Amino acid sequence: LFTAALIHIGRRTFVDIIWATYVKGEPGHDFMAYYWGAKSFLSGLNMYSKSEVGRLSGIDNPFLYNYPPLTVWFFVPLSMLKPAAAYSVYLVLKLAALWGLLRLWLRHFMPTRSWWPWLLMLCAAGYGQSMMHDLCTGNLTVFEQFFLWSGLLAILRGRQMLAAGLIEHSPTVIMVEV
Repeated sequence: LFTAALIHIGRRTFVDIIWATYVKGEPGHDFMAYYWGAKSFLSGLNMYSKSEVGRLSGIDNPFLYNYPPLTVWFFVPLSMLKPAAAYSVYLVLKLAALWGLLRLWLRHFMPTRSWWPWLLMLCAAGYGQSMMHDLCTGNLTVFEQFFLWSGLLAILRGRQMLAAGLIEHSPTVIMVEV
């Protein structure tokens, strides 16, 4: 029953993402802000200007890149692809980070294997809809959580310098200018 529920949730999530991205032709709006921000940056345009990003993208009212300038380099390689292909690569990276995050939790933060089903059910029930939204919009939160929890693991293993780097760079990736 547990396995069947997880498979159903996974299949439903996959179908919804495919529908939103490829059938409706709407890659996640958060991802598109990263994508067009990087495209604007490479074109010498102001990635924080609605008019310049709109002119480049052909979108009347685009979501803007709201992150520190250094972080645009994470998206430059993806901006060399067409939007749907770039989003596909980004989604694969994001799903890999989610898988890594779950494995990290299960291997290093669960007391025994008997707790694993409970964690997976909690994640599916408690985070299922928000994770679905996160995957469909292309938000960065999975990467942020992966960095944070990897940093906590580094602290537990006595690797403070590694922990400092992981934890310090996690908010850098998602910091919004105020």
